[in-house]
Amino acid sequence: MDARQDVVEFGTRRMLIVAAVMAATLMQTLDSTITNVALPTIQGNVGAGQQEATWVITAYTIAAIVVIPLTPWLQDRFGRRSYYVASIAGFTLASVMCGMSASLGTLTFWRIIQGRLPATVQYENDAPILASH
Repeated sequence: MDARQDVVEFGTRRMLIVAAVMAATLMQTLDSTITNVALPTIQGNVGAGQQEATWVITAYTIAAIVVIPLTPWLQDRFGRRSYYVASIAGFTLASVMCGMSASLGTLTFWRIIQGRLPATVQYENDAPILASH
């Protein structure tokens, strides 16, 4: 018999897992699209032109694209659950830092960090749910 078996969760724990995965997916989706809406405000707050401010969006997208192919290896290396939780926690911290950024360079830096972290959510957002059912 395989020593490593999937754990099937029941009741409240299963609902909490589903809610957490849904919240993480929603947070990532909102974050990747809300910047487009906020771009004029970002331009005014950091004193940037349109071409400069679009780097905030581009940096996030490029960072996510670079990390997505590495996600399976990172999950094998650190464990799927540990990597998922660390990604969500890091994403939340990076979001706070983006909100506190006062310059375009700082905002772009934190958007790069922010884009790298939710690649797990994009890559494997249904795995925790499937593993718990």
